[in-house]
Amino acid sequence: MELKTVLKELSLESYQEGFAQDWNESETLFNTTEILSEKFIIECAKLSCIDNDTIDCIIKAAQRINDFSSLKRVFVHTHYLLFLCNEPIVNLPEMEKELGDAGYEYNLLLALSGVMQSKKYFKDLNMPKDVAEGAFKDISLWVKHYKNNLGIAGLTTRTLRWECSLLKGKLFRIGRLQFNIMPFEGNIVVYRNKLTNQVQALAADGIELNLSGQFFGVDGELDKTGVWTSRLLRNEQQVSGNPVSPLGNIEHKIISLNLSEWDEVLAHGDSVLDTHIPAGESFTPQACADSLNCAIEFFAKYFPEKHFKGWACHSWFLDNQYETILSENSNIVKFQRELYLYPISESGEDSYWRIFGENGMKNGIKNAPRNTSMQKAVAEFIEKGGKLRAGGGFFLKDDTPWGRQFYRKMGL
Repeated sequence: MELKTVLKELSLESYQEGFAQDWNESETLFNTTEILSEKFIIECAKLSCIDNDTIDCIIKAAQRINDFSSLKRVFVHTHYLLFLCNEPIVNLPEMEKELGDAGYEYNLLLALSGVMQSKKYFKDLNMPKDVAEGAFKDISLWVKHYKNNLGIAGLTTRTLRWECSLLKGKLFRIGRLQFNIMPFEGNIVVYRNKLTNQVQALAADGIELNLSGQFFGVDGELDKTGVWTSRLLRNEQQVSGNPVSPLGNIEHKIISLNLSEWDEVLAHGDSVLDTHIPAGESFTPQACADSLNCAIEFFAKYFPEKHFKGWACHSWFLDNQYETILSENSNIVKFQRELYLYPISESGEDSYWRIFGENGMKNGIKNAPRNTSMQKAVAEFIEKGGKLRAGGGFFLKDDTPWGRQFYRKMGL
């Protein structure tokens, strides 16, 4: 069956460019595949710790896909592109928009279809059992999230992409946290004093900033009153620019660092362990410390050719406003205080659904759930006119061990 015919029947013509890749190569797989069989689904779902009710639901969904030739053709080819093809798929259909609730089930089945390839990948590299289990179990965390928030069995397309990263060994859960080696995305340059070991970050040149030292527009405010632009100048003797406070804002002043006394230790594009915080068990400082220490050993053993300068995280977790919104005992606050925070251009869009649930804000903040101390505190903040945003933070490998609030205690 030709690509054009299949996509037209499913009203997916806009995805033709992405699906044209290796369309005929998956023909054999289409004729012999077991990835939609009940036995295969149960085995993969059990490895992923998915509950029995959801398993029953997706087995029925798999049968509907098997009975619809065009949909099965797209499913099998998408599996091929996601898990068997060297080139990543760039135009993944958002089937939840095309098929409604059945689209979420479709996405979950696609994630599970990659579990056996993933199992073989981890086994061939002799990776620790808990790392492989962390990849599989992440699927069930998101299944639980969407069941609790939307009442559906399955995953969104965005979450499917995330699970593919875990299943294909692009992202690893090591203890409490997830890591992958990525180019540093922060719009800052970081220096270390050769004598005192002090760390100082400077903002990149040309960033439009508001009066709070955050990216202009990140909070939805577009009034340019007081907006200013960062500057970064460097010659052979010194570098001058706007200092970034480890508290997470860029200061409206210029400082100069003598390059005979300061070394550049981190810049945009350098390799770092990009760090993510999955849902699940308690998020304690000790669990984070253990995870970071294990990550050093893990990447040194399994990817010795890949070097990294430290850890970095861009997350709704790192909005520096939480230090005033939440209590001193908040694990989010404790996590932030171990990092050198810096502003990023991302809004707080993720924050609202992470805190209040997928539909928690649909009827406004007055009707949002207030079942946790965080929900209560954030709701009060929003009601007073506050707006959430995301933030960034880094922790250099040379500044281990974790747990000393190193950047807060350097007198910065």
